[in-house]
Amino acid sequence: MIDDPAAGDRPDDAHPVDDREVPSEHADRTALVTAAASAPMTWRQRLVVPPTVVSGVGAALLWWASLRPTLLPRSAVIQAAISAICLTIGHGAAGVLAALVRHVRARRAAAGTSAPATTPAARRVAPTRPVVVAIAVLVLLLVIVELVHWYRTQQDQRELVGMAPMSWSAVLMLVVFTVVLSAVLLVLARTMRHLVVALERRVERRVPARFVGVTVTAIVVVATLVLVGLGGRQFARWADTNFGAFDDTTADGLEPPQLATLSGGPGSLVDWDELGYEGRNFTGGAPTAAEIEAFDPSRDALDPIRVYVGLQSAGSVDERLDLAIAELERTGAFDREVLVVATPTGTGWVDPDAARSVEFMHAGDTAIVAVQYSYLPSWIAFLVDTNSPRTLGAALIDRMHEHWATLPADDRPTLLAFGESLGSMGAETGFDRDGLDASIASITDRYDGALFTGPTRNNAIFGELVDERDAGSPSWRPVVADEPNVRVVNRISQIDAADPAWASPRVLWVHHPSDAIGTWRMANLWSPPGWGEDPPPYDVPRDAGWLPFVTFVQESFDLMAGFSASPGYGHDYRTEFVHAWTAIAPPDGWTDADADRLQAHLGLDAGPDTAQP
Repeated sequence: MIDDPAAGDRPDDAHPVDDREVPSEHADRTALVTAAASAPMTWRQRLVVPPTVVSGVGAALLWWASLRPTLLPRSAVIQAAISAICLTIGHGAAGVLAALVRHVRARRAAAGTSAPATTPAARRVAPTRPVVVAIAVLVLLLVIVELVHWYRTQQDQRELVGMAPMSWSAVLMLVVFTVVLSAVLLVLARTMRHLVVALERRVERRVPARFVGVTVTAIVVVATLVLVGLGGRQFARWADTNFGAFDDTTADGLEPPQLATLSGGPGSLVDWDELGYEGRNFTGGAPTAAEIEAFDPSRDALDPIRVYVGLQSAGSVDERLDLAIAELERTGAFDREVLVVATPTGTGWVDPDAARSVEFMHAGDTAIVAVQYSYLPSWIAFLVDTNSPRTLGAALIDRMHEHWATLPADDRPTLLAFGESLGSMGAETGFDRDGLDASIASITDRYDGALFTGPTRNNAIFGELVDERDAGSPSWRPVVADEPNVRVVNRISQIDAADPAWASPRVLWVHHPSDAIGTWRMANLWSPPGWGEDPPPYDVPRDAGWLPFVTFVQESFDLMAGFSASPGYGHDYRTEFVHAWTAIAPPDGWTDADADRLQAHLGLDAGPDTAQP
């Protein structure tokens, strides 16, 4: 009886065939595939591997998100850089996520908890040519739609902040630069991936399997930290060399002052050549008494005093401060009506409009003192060195008050503190105490008023104002009712010099919501910065919003574009100075009408529409 109907087709049982000795054709193909899969991929092969569907989707999503508006309009090149970074990160993050999913599924399959990945149902089915064409056309249409939308939102935002419209050619530039920059970043990313895989193969030969992952991770982390540290030092050295050389230059047409009231002039204790580029601009560009009288002939004006001590003027902070006080005494600054202690920005810049505004307002009966701590642009100093402004600012605020306090109480100038951008960070450090109440008291107990414009989110006191603001007030205009001396405004129309509830001495912060300096911080990687909250600020598009990582990249580029918008937006605060000084320390009889007249005389744009709320 034959149980197997196919038994008659078998070879003679007397001569059985050993299957193990004669591999089948299927086994040969399997062996070849396995060998090919285990062979290391060359660098060139890795570069041309097409992205998976998951990686493509991740890249597309972050590219689309990168086109959303944030604080300031973007040029095609800047947008391309942002898009390329987001696209590359999206591609890599999606690929890593897909690999983790495959790893988990493989472990479950090995444990018998799920079907193996090699079952026919799990095999990929190659799409037909019509399907591929349809997908390509759909993707192309979506890209075109998004590019058109980006162009329109940029045009609307440029109009919002008073910038000229862009040409349609910007869209073409955006596409070209995005493709080129994305290709460069993708090559770099895949090269790094290739190096990590090569490292992993080498480690596998020398380390037990269970320690391979930990070992490779540790090596990569250490190497990354070393490279970042070396890169940071090289960047700092490059910046120091290049901007240090620039600090030795002088603006075209600028000559040493001929007035004894100015540092670098006749009898000055500070040499003109040691003031630095911005120090020479500050003292060499001071107005004269005649120029001030041209604004108001009814008052007898004085030549304003401007004292400046450069980095090269003395070796240490204490020596520079000693020199500044000696220079103030030489010029008779302590006999003037107003003394402004100004902490400069990273380059040593003191905003000329802030200086001119207070000088014209008080008919030149003023003195302004500033001490340089750096020659790096603020955005670079903000990244590599925030200790210098804090150290100098704290020492400057303290030393000037200490000397001022030794003068007769009935015969000393009105003492005002001023700082813009990184200078506001330095000046605030001089008043920073344990808690917001104590910090504000440190200002009002020692100074007769303070003005901080373009504050950074990392400022000691401004940061506390944002964090401790009253419920209902937005982060871009914090209100703390328990601090009657304090006001935070966004533009001229919010500066109310006649506000009876605003106690003296007055402390004023001016912050434009579209100024990334006032919102940027590392925490924005994972938490909203605040400017996208409802109600949206007047100078930020309503469809601007926050997305993890993407918005951080966009806002980082906004830092460098602070002066791209019109005055009154971004990081340009020239329009608010006259009215700010009017609210803080006006001369007797000075009115808002006088402030408007001075603003027009100085040629400062009115900025945003003051009729807007």
